[in-house]
Amino acid sequence: MPRPHAQLREREAVLAVRERKYRTLFESMQEGFALHEAVRDETGRMADYVFLDVNPAFERLTAFRREDILGRRALEVIPNLEPEWIEDYASVVDTGNPKRIRRLAEGLGRFYAVDAFRAGPDRFDCFFTDVTAETLAVRDLVEKQAELEDTVVRLRRAEDGLRRELEINASLGTIAHEIFAKGLSVQNLSDIVLQEARKLTRSEHGYVSRVDPHTRENVGYTLTRMMERECRIEGTGRRIAFPCGADGKYSGLYGYSLNTREPLIVNEPASHPASTGTPPGHVPIRNFLGYPIVRGGVLVGQIALANKEGPFTREDLEVVGRISDLFGLLLERADRGTAEKLLARILTTAEEAVIVLDLAGRVQSWNPAAERILGRKAGEVLGREAGFLTPDGESLANRISRVSAGREPVRESLVLLGPEGRPFPADVTWSPIENDDGRAEAVSLVISVPPPDLTEN
Repeated sequence: MPRPHAQLREREAVLAVRERKYRTLFESMQEGFALHEAVRDETGRMADYVFLDVNPAFERLTAFRREDILGRRALEVIPNLEPEWIEDYASVVDTGNPKRIRRLAEGLGRFYAVDAFRAGPDRFDCFFTDVTAETLAVRDLVEKQAELEDTVVRLRRAEDGLRRELEINASLGTIAHEIFAKGLSVQNLSDIVLQEARKLTRSEHGYVSRVDPHTRENVGYTLTRMMERECRIEGTGRRIAFPCGADGKYSGLYGYSLNTREPLIVNEPASHPASTGTPPGHVPIRNFLGYPIVRGGVLVGQIALANKEGPFTREDLEVVGRISDLFGLLLERADRGTAEKLLARILTTAEEAVIVLDLAGRVQSWNPAAERILGRKAGEVLGREAGFLTPDGESLANRISRVSAGREPVRESLVLLGPEGRPFPADVTWSPIENDDGRAEAVSLVISVPPPDLTEN
């Protein structure tokens, strides 16, 4: 039988071999390794830990030298160590449950993936790798993904905005086409304006009105059905008028925007100081938008909408404002057309000859009285120079220059040639016709024939 001391040497040899293998593995492994011992405070809570052993990979992955840290506390080596590291290691030591940790060590500026295990009473060891590169790559990928999603959201918003703008432009184009191409009446165009305004704002009710320049009544040409019998316009020539008070003010929410001449959005009508409620049988008003139409500083009409599916917005106000510009242009054209028709009737029935010449002396307008008094048909003189209107020797060009240079009418008595070339005395008033810039662009002549002097007979 072998002697006891021989057996002891044999066991020591085996242990030495195992230790060399362990140390070789310990020193050649790619993962960092560290053995720690917990340091507890007076309450028994783990508040720090001591470095007992580390492998070469630890030095490479952390840049700490073994001889500089062994036996020292973590908070001494890394003063700004995050408390979460100690809390996680305390959990491992106290419960015996392993823990996998992936976190930034701000004091080292690196990300680590750590597997921590209890190694005995108040001891734990850690195996870890540096995952900074892959973590930053993932973070960069996440950021790029977020940027891409943000770009997609912005593109969708832009697409929605473009689609909305196309919808608005289509409605404005419809209104403009009806105004300029078809020349529809104010009544018919009011129907189209209300239809497009309701469609673009998703409003259930509304009206389009015009302010009567004489009575100041706000006249609704078109109005959705808001009551069983009232607040509805049907058929030709029917209208509803909202009167102007004795103080020159309009009442209610609709009147507020007219009085202030400012657009109005009210999403809680009952709370607005101008609200006067609704008459019996009227549909409840959930929200209201009023847009006054002002042309040249004059209040000429209104577009009002109510009961949108959701609250009215600033975009709704801008859309209705663009529609109101077109409707205001329509009213302006209608007023101009009315004035032109009135002027045409005046010229047609006037006893005096009314003639318009351009600055070159060519006839632009020649009324029936001019045909009768001067014996020349409009077709004979329109577009031609009217030198026959200055028989006193002064050239027509000189007279037009003299008249257009002044601002006041020039009155004179001339002997003109009438039908069949017969001379007759006439009172002639020359007046400059100015454009919007205050410059003369034509001259007008009013020729009247004085009554015969009966005393001569």
